[in-house]
Amino acid sequence: VTAIADSGYTFDHWELDGANVGSDNPINVTMDSDHTLHAIFVDNTPPSVEITYPAEGAYISGATIWINGTITEENKGTLEPSINDTRFSLTYWDSMTGAFAFSNSTTIDDGLVSITVSFIDLAENSGLDTVSFTVDNTPPVINTPTQNPTADNVQPNQQVKITVNVTDSTSGVKNVTLFYTNDTVWHSVEMVYNSTSGLWEATIPGDAQGAQIKYTIEAYDNAENLAVNDNAGDYFTYTVIPEFQSIMLILFLMIMATITIMVSTRRKFGKRPN
Repeated sequence: VTAIADSGYTFDHWELDGANVGSDNPINVTMDSDHTLHAIFVDNTPPSVEITYPAEGAYISGATIWINGTITEENKGTLEPSINDTRFSLTYWDSMTGAFAFSNSTTIDDGLVSITVSFIDLAENSGLDTVSFTVDNTPPVINTPTQNPTADNVQPNQQVKITVNVTDSTSGVKNVTLFYTNDTVWHSVEMVYNSTSGLWEATIPGDAQGAQIKYTIEAYDNAENLAVNDNAGDYFTYTVIPEFQSIMLILFLMIMATITIMVSTRRKFGKRPN
């Protein structure tokens, strides 16, 4: 008699009438009476463990962190998957489908986390999967923005450049958005990172004389934490210089230039010494 193993199994030994009669394969059996012969095969295929969430290298936030996945194995029995981090416990396990879920039972601080989920089947074959991800529950830091020209010197129809320093030490800054309005409707513009200055930049279009502009800045990090700098609710503001102020400034400069010319001329054509 020859024992032929199916895929994933290995022939181990023969049992004749319940007794182990060795592992010779094939084996000769003398049928001088009724006998029962069993070929014993052993599972030699390790379980397949796949962590489906979070993805490798992911940035995640939130008080509850889930580790989800699936175990593919025929011989599970009543066994359960295990995890290498004691801050997590098995929350869901379906031995039929192999679906599992772990969640944290204590607070997870910001930083890199490495998780390994393991499973040992009834034949003591083991399988595992590992994933590393970054926990970030801290929003970015948005410093006070600067503008050019300054708030007291914006001329009619003159663009205003806004620059701001935004940082996030854990997952990094994902995007920064400038919101501005002239008291009619809010507009948004994505700020652009300047790798030379290390600042985020955007431009507010020019507006009519006397227009009052207010703006605020929002930023997301790569873990989707949101930060807002709206100047403590007062917004950052400036007023476009009214036309009469511009005219007065021009007249003032013209008068000063005229006085300078007159003084210079007087010095040039003054009395000669006797």
